[in-house]
Amino acid sequence: GLDPVTPNVAITNYLSRSTTEIETATGVPSLSKLQQTFEATRPYVCIQVHPNSFAGESQWTEWNACLDWLVTQGCEFKTPCEYFNL
Repeated sequence: GLDPVTPNVAITNYLSRSTTEIETATGVPSLSKLQQTFEATRPYVCIQVHPNSFAGESQWTEWNACLDWLVTQGCEFKTPCEYFNL
C-alpha cells in the first residue's frame, strides 16, 4: 500500500472506474473538468483517456495542459503494473 506522504499517482487507461474526470466527452480532454473533479487528498488518481479519439491539435494541446497541471499538483505517472508493484 501507499503511505500518507506518498504523492498522488495518476494512472491512465486503468480498467476500473475513474476517480477523476479529464474528458467532457469521449476524446475531448478538458483542463477545467480535471480541475473540478481532482481530489488532492486521494492517495491515487485513476484517469481514463481516449487519445485515439482526439480530433485535432487543440485536443492534444488541452491534454498537454492537463498533464502539466497534474505535475504542478505533485502527481507522478505510473502504468497500472507499475502502481501495483509499489
